[in-house]
Amino acid sequence: FLFVISSVFVSAQTPTGPVASYDGSKTATGQLQDGSGNSLHGTFFNGATTTSTDGKPAPSMSFDGVNDYAIADIPDFSGDFTFSSWVRPLSSFNPEFSGIVSSVDTMGAIDPWGNSFQIDTGGALAGCSGQYRFLGSDSSDLSGALANVIPLCIGNVDVNNFHHLAVTYTSGTLRAYYDGLPTNSLTPAVPFIPSLRKVMLGRNRIGTIFFGGSIDETRIYSRALTASEIVALATAAPALPAGVSSTTGTVTIEISC
Repeated sequence: FLFVISSVFVSAQTPTGPVASYDGSKTATGQLQDGSGNSLHGTFFNGATTTSTDGKPAPSMSFDGVNDYAIADIPDFSGDFTFSSWVRPLSSFNPEFSGIVSSVDTMGAIDPWGNSFQIDTGGALAGCSGQYRFLGSDSSDLSGALANVIPLCIGNVDVNNFHHLAVTYTSGTLRAYYDGLPTNSLTPAVPFIPSLRKVMLGRNRIGTIFFGGSIDETRIYSRALTASEIVALATAAPALPAGVSSTTGTVTIEISC
């Protein structure tokens, strides 16, 4: 007998070339390991650590919502970007502005405002109550008055469950994705020209409000990923066998009886 089986391989390939990638692994010295191959390792502070009990996949980074955070220096780049991360919040630790991922321009010390941003737990500002939110400042906002804040609601905060968040920026437009699906977009009236030299996990950009929960697979790109690449990150499909691509194929199986 001759059986012909048509198979469809639908898993997308994970985008390559991140500037930095933090998945909860540690270096030999116990610091936050950069998995991009660029050796942009970070430092844990105040008890922030990794845990093997959860993750997408495990391990993930664990933050207490009180004062835990991690910080890493990244190459200075401005213009297009993608920030993405898996996030699992704990119920009692996350008021508005609890920073999940934030990035700032540093000139010897953290400058928390102009052309900086964070992905946080939202609130009344911009009508993002109960949602994750992108919150940035354009080049004119250097005082912290939030006069020119750039907000973008991403998707619902779901306590104790992991969800994938992503924000891209290209051609003057911000786009938000929740579990791989586009949810919102915004073209700021004043150009948003990020100057990114430092990334913080578990803390907002001015270092005052902390996130309680797990953060995993945080990836930073100096380009805007396509919608299909965002889907690939959000689905986290297992890698295909060597030599097999994400296409439709025909497998012939011959069985002798």
